[in-house]
Amino acid sequence: MQTKPRTTRLLRGLSVAVIASAMTLATAADIQVYVDGSPVNFEYGKPMKVHDRVVVPLRGVFERLGATVDWNSADSSILCHKGTKEVWLRIGDRQARIDSQNVMLDQPAILYREVTMVPLRFVSEALGADVSWNEALQAVNISTVGAGTWNNSNTGSTGTSANTHAYMDVVLEPGTVIPLILETQLNSKTALKGDRFTARLDTNGMSDYQGLPVGTTVMGHVTEVKAKTDKDPGVIDLGYDAVVLPDGRRYLIDGSTVSLDNKSVENRNGRLVAKGKSADGNLKSVWVGAGAGAVLGILTKTNVLTTTVVGAALGYLYDRLNINGDGTRDVQLDEGQKFGLRIDRDFVAKIDK
Repeated sequence: MQTKPRTTRLLRGLSVAVIASAMTLATAADIQVYVDGSPVNFEYGKPMKVHDRVVVPLRGVFERLGATVDWNSADSSILCHKGTKEVWLRIGDRQARIDSQNVMLDQPAILYREVTMVPLRFVSEALGADVSWNEALQAVNISTVGAGTWNNSNTGSTGTSANTHAYMDVVLEPGTVIPLILETQLNSKTALKGDRFTARLDTNGMSDYQGLPVGTTVMGHVTEVKAKTDKDPGVIDLGYDAVVLPDGRRYLIDGSTVSLDNKSVENRNGRLVAKGKSADGNLKSVWVGAGAGAVLGILTKTNVLTTTVVGAALGYLYDRLNINGDGTRDVQLDEGQKFGLRIDRDFVAKIDK
């Protein structure tokens, strides 16, 4: 099979529209693709966006998912097999086939600089894997955990294939709190929306926390920021992007900030669990400039930085946190600041045994 044609013969059957699509690729930061947390290294070409759809070099993802691929030069079509699953698509054609069912593609496969590029989401989901996109990191995570044929060991019509590397699945359910120590200094006076930060896992001297090993870090970014004014303190809201294991594998995470005090979390046999409702509702926890430089308070999610609403909300917050008369400050988060990351959606990672 040749997934990187070396002659122009294959291009003759392409329509002008397909060639034009390849020439109008959106420019963006390098897109990273991870399968179960491990980065995919593409030998030819690199992932990119076409009309807001991520496309990737054919061989890189298909083979990483354990599939076999056949290229038909007669009609520029691709046939992919994984066990009993069969996926067919053709360069420039918006209609593809999964087993015997026809499906429509938002973005057809294309040839770009002699490399076959296929729509990532369709291919991955068609073959039984879950796909998540992280805009802040410009990263795609393909998860095969619990995806049927995509386990560490699986049997299909082509025989049995086994992953010789031993892993165990770490599953953290919503409400679990991951204790963190900030590694990046943040201040509401100088921080900008989108600024990145990292925090390391706090295992409290143990070798792991709920299966996550020492050396695990969390990547995040500033989602909202407001410098202090004469009447209102500074505010910083944090978002969380990925958990990075010591070996470099990363997993996207959906979570929110929480305090580690007894009012906010409880210890259940070594597992920290958040009290109260999830941050998925209309309230969220943000850093507010007060006290020694920052306290965590609950504000209305949709009005965190609306001055008139925040003014009233902060009055209530001041009373609740007993910081009246302490003056307004900018949020100052120093390296070493401890806080919690509450998991808002099931988190699953593969860890070396």
